[in-house]
Amino acid sequence: MTHVLVVASTFPASDRDPVPGFVRELVVQAVAADPFLRVTVLAPHDPLAGPPGLTRHEHYDEYRFRYAWPASLQRLAGGGGIVPTLRADRRLYLLVPFFLIAEFLALVRVARRLRPDVVNAHWVIPQGVVAALARPFLRAPIVLTIHGGDVFTFNNALTVALKRFAMRRAARVVVNSSATLARALEIDPRGAFLTTPMGVDVERFDVGERPPLDALRVLFVGRLVEEKGPLDVVEAIILLHRRGVPIEARFVGSGPQREEIERRVRAAGIGDAVRVLGWVSSDDVVEQYRWATAFVGPSVQTASGWVEALGVVFIEASAARLPVITTRAGGTTDIVRDRETGLIVDEGSPAEIADRLAELLARPEFAMRLGEAARAHVRANFAWPPIAHRYAQLFSELDPR
Repeated sequence: MTHVLVVASTFPASDRDPVPGFVRELVVQAVAADPFLRVTVLAPHDPLAGPPGLTRHEHYDEYRFRYAWPASLQRLAGGGGIVPTLRADRRLYLLVPFFLIAEFLALVRVARRLRPDVVNAHWVIPQGVVAALARPFLRAPIVLTIHGGDVFTFNNALTVALKRFAMRRAARVVVNSSATLARALEIDPRGAFLTTPMGVDVERFDVGERPPLDALRVLFVGRLVEEKGPLDVVEAIILLHRRGVPIEARFVGSGPQREEIERRVRAAGIGDAVRVLGWVSSDDVVEQYRWATAFVGPSVQTASGWVEALGVVFIEASAARLPVITTRAGGTTDIVRDRETGLIVDEGSPAEIADRLAELLARPEFAMRLGEAARAHVRANFAWPPIAHRYAQLFSELDPR
């Protein structure tokens, strides 16, 4: 039995938690792939999720550590993750030192108590650095999983040195896309990296064969922030409305641009056609994919260096046979191949998005072919079973016993 201690700052406390759930899904799938794998998760306490400490789940045990008192101050790791939270409220930077110290102490304490065979730290900052500093106390090899945002942002001399420090003290470093790999190699040219993306449950997102597209029902899923490009989607919808093209749209997610989206929708007089749903349950996300006839996620590279490292929502939409429109920013091109499994537009170009949507409506058979090819591509490259097996095999290989 190989016991893995997973350390993550973004880990949902329940199915209703809006925190991205791909690390939890990796844990569940890895345990399903290897009956000799045991997993314990260490994550920050969420004051809305019950008391800190140990919770036992079907596939893993979960420890939640406190990092601020009173608990109502623990706002760093909720919502869309630490980086977006800090961006939204810079006062929360005051909590960062307390978070790092609390995570270090919790990691050492839990590792001494459980004696795991492998430690899997997700995100090079902060978990990779914390695990590297705690390595003398862990007595277990570290697998560092880099999700992209952790290497594309925070790139001053000190943080780059910390990232390199964490990478070189890990037994294995896993990256999630070709874009993340390229950036990781810039930080540590000597690094030996494994490229393994996060996956999806392909069957869960199978909404059945789609008939030829006969109406534009556009879906956006993600944080409503600059880098995800939701305002470009709104402007594209407004352009099509002015051309007299019937169109509906739904935005699933929340963020600082929500009010601006709603303001522009009202100003354009298309409030009946556009809905901002906020965060919805994972089951309802599937229903939104079923409702849609096209998925648009026009991510952009920001001044801070952030790009879409992979984009699990693009994988989900492709699994649902939706034609996907996105940009070349980051690792999305690992998923979307222009005019083969989706359509690529330039960053910051609502007019081009509008033209591509109009093309899908005018060429329904082409739209259907894109969706079918997208699902086939995802099934071959992003389905959970082989990805989870790779992780389980890696953990087993590093088990020193």
